[in-house]
Amino acid sequence: MHLGLSAKLTLFICNIMEKTQQSINWKKITTIGVSTIGVIGTILTIYSVFFQEKRALLEYEIMSNSNVLDINANVSKLDISYNGSSLKSNNQNLRIFYIRVKNDGNENILKDYYDDNDPIGIKIHDGSIIELPEVITASNGYLAKNLKIKINSSNEISFSSLIIEPNQYYTFKLLVLYGLKSNPSLQSMGKIAGQNQIQVLHLETSKENKSVWKDIETSNFVIQTVRLLFYGLIMVGILVLIIVITQRFGEYKNRRTKIRLVRQYKKQQNYSYDKNDDIVFETFINDSSVNFLLPEYIRSPKDLKRDYSDYINSTKLNRIDHTNVIKKLLDYGILLVNDDKVEIEPLYKTRFLAFQDYLSKKRVTYSSTLYISS
Repeated sequence: MHLGLSAKLTLFICNIMEKTQQSINWKKITTIGVSTIGVIGTILTIYSVFFQEKRALLEYEIMSNSNVLDINANVSKLDISYNGSSLKSNNQNLRIFYIRVKNDGNENILKDYYDDNDPIGIKIHDGSIIELPEVITASNGYLAKNLKIKINSSNEISFSSLIIEPNQYYTFKLLVLYGLKSNPSLQSMGKIAGQNQIQVLHLETSKENKSVWKDIETSNFVIQTVRLLFYGLIMVGILVLIIVITQRFGEYKNRRTKIRLVRQYKKQQNYSYDKNDDIVFETFINDSSVNFLLPEYIRSPKDLKRDYSDYINSTKLNRIDHTNVIKKLLDYGILLVNDDKVEIEPLYKTRFLAFQDYLSKKRVTYSSTLYISS
């Protein structure tokens, strides 16, 4: 009589689960992690080549916005003048804007993208530009050398049409004269091909307004790759943590259930302790493969003798690994060997079958994990 296919499969699962309970299969988890990152990288590459939208995105960022002086306090002997006029008497003040003009897209802004009939620039509401804006910095020498800012009127300035590559920018200072009862604001002017409107953003809010996916969309491929690989690693780490926690919780719950069943068995009125029970309970709690295969050996001594022969000769080591169970039976002292006779120790067999009968009455079955029938 040989073990059936379902019995062999269940025993194989038992062995795998026991090895997993002893140590996490980090090699397998690492393989899953590397595969996940590879899939993310492949998807990203396909997206970048075939689906990513290429576009320029010119934006005006207000980096700071502050008054030159605070003249709200009424100090009688203090006065401030500009160009010979008293700001205090005229109920006026000066405000400095530091503004950055930046290509926040993933495509170059070329000269062909500008409309000569509608040049890009900024219009001031509730204020007047009183000096030619001063260029503070530029991200490259080309922009610093070729940038020209013109004052079109007291409340409008325009910029020269320059080639601006992704993430390149220039920054300038704008001085505005305004009445104390007003609040000067900026409005974009001009047209860039492929862009409906040039946005004016405040630096402290512009980052909040850009979602992660917009950031990914407008970044270059290298930045996208590094960023998504980093996110992929975090996802793999979370997946590994969930696997470990789930497995540990399952092991803990399964073990507690088995311990509870053993305690209930010992509390029966007709129960009397025997030293063989220690091994019966030990294998039940910690060694599912032994408990699963042992009834097969009790029913079929030929299978037991055959597998013992395999263990001695070490000629038929296979995935199911019956010889490993034979070794455990010998280590526990469950298996008796005398010349050609191989059998389960009689008293242990009696105690084992009694406990199995109890589990059957409790409608408990187990292979790799415990299952209590409802």
